[in-house]
Amino acid sequence: MSQFKNNPSFPNLYYSDTDSVYFDGPLPENFISNTVLGKLKLEGIWDKALFLAPKVYALTNDQTGESVIKVKGLTKDAIKRNNVTFELLTTLLTKDYKLTFNQNKWFKSLSEANIKIVDQIYTLQVTDSKRRGREEGGGRDLIYVNGNLVRTNPILISDFLL
Repeated sequence: MSQFKNNPSFPNLYYSDTDSVYFDGPLPENFISNTVLGKLKLEGIWDKALFLAPKVYALTNDQTGESVIKVKGLTKDAIKRNNVTFELLTTLLTKDYKLTFNQNKWFKSLSEANIKIVDQIYTLQVTDSKRRGREEGGGRDLIYVNGNLVRTNPILISDFLL
C-alpha cells in the first residue's frame, strides 16, 4: 500500500486497508487486473463514499442503486436487520452523535463443546482514538464546523522523526 500513499502521480487517496484502496479518480491501467496476482481488482465505482473509521465505511452508486456498508464488529445480518444505510451513517458526522444497533453474536467454547448465541448492543460513533500521536497521548484532530465533522488533520511522518 505504501506505493499508493502520498504519491502525487495518483488521484487523491481517501482510504486504504490491507487489501484495498479508495481514490477520487482512476488509477493507471497497468495497476488493474482481475486475474494477475499483485495487481488491484476494480470492485466498483462509487458516487459517494463515507469513511468514518478503520473498517467502518459506506459506498453508494446513485446510478445503479448499489451500496456497500462495512462496520467492523457488526455482522452483515445486523447491518441488514437494522437497516444501516449510507444516509444513516452520515448522521455520525454530527458531533457527539451515536447509533445503537442490536445483533446476535455467536460465541463458541471448545472446552464446553457448545455455541452460545447472545443478544448484544453495538454502539457506533466517530472517535479520534485510532490516529494517536506520541506527544499528545492521543487523538487525531477532528475538525467540526457548526457541529458537523468536515475533516481530520493528517498525521505527518515528520512529526514522529526524532
